[in-house]
Amino acid sequence: MHALLRLRAYVAGQLQAQFRIAEASAEADEILRMVDLVGTVAPSEVLASLATAALIRETAGDLESSLKIARRASEIAKSVYGEQSSPYAASLARIAGALGKMGRQQERLDANRSALKIAQHVYSSGSPALFTYRYNLGLSLLDSGAVQEANESASSLLSEASRVRDPLTFPIFLYRKLLAATKYAAGECALAKTIDEETVAMFGLVGQLRDSPRLAEIRQRIDSTSCIAN
Repeated sequence: MHALLRLRAYVAGQLQAQFRIAEASAEADEILRMVDLVGTVAPSEVLASLATAALIRETAGDLESSLKIARRASEIAKSVYGEQSSPYAASLARIAGALGKMGRQQERLDANRSALKIAQHVYSSGSPALFTYRYNLGLSLLDSGAVQEANESASSLLSEASRVRDPLTFPIFLYRKLLAATKYAAGECALAKTIDEETVAMFGLVGQLRDSPRLAEIRQRIDSTSCIAN
């Protein structure tokens, strides 16, 4: 049964990636049915399968269902691994993502705060995973209108990341991007564009990153005449 669940999740993911949403949704229905049968005997496979089902529901535009599945996965993660665990922190981050897509920014912010609080106990200070949780919180602050707090978070954590990581690592990119976004939101366009340009130059030193979609996104923002965070 566990192997079949894993196979269905794989097939569903492939269908979703090909935008064959109706077929993927049918597979998601089967995943949910099988999870009821499997229970929590193989929790990692169950959680991965539920994450796939939630993504399919989201792609299909059924955000309420996606959130419901994310909450279900969170309950499983909490009961199996405990409240102070990486699977539970990850489940809260997924809930936050679902809430954000529904425009429920305060709830998203609360969920990201909770996820980060757990992550701080689980991961070391230099962990890329921890940086990602902090970045998620920063975005939540920005989208909730707490521009100053988001700016302070990005500035301090960028400094911390620079001390413990090579300057070309992904966490550095995340915080430079967040810091620029807060400057755009605050109307400080010149400073924001400077941060963006420095980021492009920094990552341009690495050949394989020169044509990265992330850099293309920043270049597009630099060329924009609008002082709005993308």
